[in-house]
Amino acid sequence: MHVRLFWQPTGRLDADLHSFLHIYTPGQKRSWAVTQNMNPGGIPTSSWLPSLYYVDDLRVTAPEDRPPASFTLAESLADVGGGPLFVPDSEDGLIYLGEIGFQPLKAGWRQRVQAQTATPARFGEELTLQGYDLLAAPGGPILRLFWAPTRTPAADYTLFVHLYAPDGTRIAQYDGPPLAGLVPTSGWQPEGLYIDRRVLPLPGDLTGGTYTFQVGLYRADTGERLPIFPEPQVAGHFSGDALLVPLVIPE
Repeated sequence: MHVRLFWQPTGRLDADLHSFLHIYTPGQKRSWAVTQNMNPGGIPTSSWLPSLYYVDDLRVTAPEDRPPASFTLAESLADVGGGPLFVPDSEDGLIYLGEIGFQPLKAGWRQRVQAQTATPARFGEELTLQGYDLLAAPGGPILRLFWAPTRTPAADYTLFVHLYAPDGTRIAQYDGPPLAGLVPTSGWQPEGLYIDRRVLPLPGDLTGGTYTFQVGLYRADTGERLPIFPEPQVAGHFSGDALLVPLVIPE
């Protein structure tokens, strides 16, 4: 995505500023993708003249696992230390440029993104889990779940992710709506691919061993979990109404 900004200083700038372009959700104060230009306009901002305007070209790529929702394009300027410039009437220091929307990815044999671990299973009568990724990241592992509705779900489901120690003790819990709540499951369309991506911060006192995430869906109004019907070849990845995702902590 290419955005061209036109800056005109009202006076000489003492600092060299960097410009940033975000794909952003204001309600969550979350940036889903960001790009940076070290020299907006092609020259250090400390050399800008008030009588001129400067063209700032920025390109940002939306992540493939972004929810099919509406996002805000937002711009910011920051000094070399990362401190944003003050923007009047802005709580987050961003200038909102406009809205952009994304359609669901297409599920099927030609889909662009595939799960690293295939665990095909039907959840209830409306949703199929294709598989998952568990990716290492500084803030905790990232769990990506690949969902493909067989029909539009009748209810808005909540995802549970519970972490169990090797001795079977539950030590952490990460419950919440899929897709960060941006697209409730009752709005999911058949033939679409919905990738739920969530960071799972780990307790700081984990010792070495094999831990297990148990993952499933339930109705928040009743607490009732969706039954799971896995394909026979992946039945070992499930227990009752939960997907089992192993997490190995080195000794």
